[in-house]
Amino acid sequence: MNPARLVHNKAPMRGFTLIELLIFISLITTVLVITIGAVTYAINALNDSRNRTLASHYTTELAEWMRFRRDICYLGDLTDHAGSSSEETLTRYYCFNDIDIASNQTCLNPDEWPDEVASCDVCTYTLGGNLQRCAGLTESTINNRVEATIVTSWYNNAAKQNVTTYMFLSSQ
Repeated sequence: MNPARLVHNKAPMRGFTLIELLIFISLITTVLVITIGAVTYAINALNDSRNRTLASHYTTELAEWMRFRRDICYLGDLTDHAGSSSEETLTRYYCFNDIDIASNQTCLNPDEWPDEVASCDVCTYTLGGNLQRCAGLTESTINNRVEATIVTSWYNNAAKQNVTTYMFLSSQ
């Protein structure tokens, strides 16, 4: 038998080796994980921006409503709801989640104020879906003025965030 006849012409190998496939799958997986992480970060940033914008709007809206009450009604409307130094509690807190402030531009009904609460922490997060708006009012003995602290809060990734406005409302 001729040894040359035993040699067969082998066709060149086609396809990928197992190592090449594993490297390819690893690269695709890494790219997908990075892309999903970037999208998740973008969505969280978008939600935080949305909440911060809404909180600024709701805080400003309540501040303007209080200025309206001072200018059109009278400062006493605010001092009636503020805590004073003669009381045990210097600051009175009110949740303004359920009041339609934009359409509530009247001075006639004193019952339009919400009920007093112990602190802003007891307000529910129902405003705009996941926000709370609270105001603390203190009557100051200086120049017959009311000190107002308006806080609109929300939770972002289990961390409490808020927008706060401090105001001094006086009749002068």
